[in-house]
Amino acid sequence: MLNRIACIISSFFLKINIISEHEYEAYAYSLEIFLSTVINFLLVVFFSIISGRVWECVCFLSAFALLRMNCGGVHAPNHLLCSLFMLVVLSAFLFCIQNIPLSWKIELTTGLMLFSVVGIWLGAPAQTPNKILNNKEKNVFKKRSRIIISFLFCIVWIGNKATKFSHLSYALAMGCFAATSFMLIAKEKERRNRRQNNEIEQKSNAESL
Repeated sequence: MLNRIACIISSFFLKINIISEHEYEAYAYSLEIFLSTVINFLLVVFFSIISGRVWECVCFLSAFALLRMNCGGVHAPNHLLCSLFMLVVLSAFLFCIQNIPLSWKIELTTGLMLFSVVGIWLGAPAQTPNKILNNKEKNVFKKRSRIIISFLFCIVWIGNKATKFSHLSYALAMGCFAATSFMLIAKEKERRNRRQNNEIEQKSNAESL
């Protein structure tokens, strides 16, 4: 659906000479990503407003997006599933925000951040079949991920000390936890794929002997 809309818009731009033929595919892909991002953003805004947790959602999604852009993570196969995936993640976050007692949140925040710091420092970045990284890119994203999680850890620690902002610290910690979890899932899938490829290669070599 989004791909078709992006192609129609790109074809219109091509027709009125805003873009050239060799730019068509790049513009279509960029527009598709842009439309998907706008839809996800509007869904997030809608859910945050009706839940009355706007600032918590901003903190959660800021931490989640910052880490996910740099440490990677598992991806949905299409835009519809991506939007549904985002809604499920956001709904789970709002459920936790509204139902976990405030007295638990400081301890839980600490645990979530420790999990995230260890996971990011040891595991980031993850790569997927859609985003294969070379060694230089891996090092760049590893450094970025470590800097971001260290910065977020400091912000959360300060927020926990100031009781007035502990609910926002909890939201940041949940965003870090979600991004780290998806990164680790992607790493596990990457490990399994690598092992399967090695087994196939070994079997092929054995049959050729």
